[in-house]
Amino acid sequence: MEAIISIIVIFVGYVIIMSIVRAGARAAVAGGKAVVKGQSFKEAYTGLADFQVKLIDEEKTFEGASEPTQVKRIQMKGLLPHDYDASLSAFLWIRDITKESGAKPIISHVDTW
Repeated sequence: MEAIISIIVIFVGYVIIMSIVRAGARAAVAGGKAVVKGQSFKEAYTGLADFQVKLIDEEKTFEGASEPTQVKRIQMKGLLPHDYDASLSAFLWIRDITKESGAKPIISHVDTW
């Protein structure tokens, strides 16, 4: 009976010690990646990029149009910076301020999330 309990204790202890060693090795590798690649430690440790927003200028030809149209594309990527469980929604509000008559809202949609 003591032999079975001893084997179980040794196995559980081995699993705990190996988990600690693996976490330490992963943290050391993430620290090295953060220094070499210029990433944040969190980005290197989790593998998820920090939250970024980019505005990209493009020209796109739509169906039935003969000339390309200038398009501004907004790209969002990465892990949202919050530390608690929440139900999140994304809203994008853009106003056209190129006209002298005042700012007008731009109607668009988020096609993928």
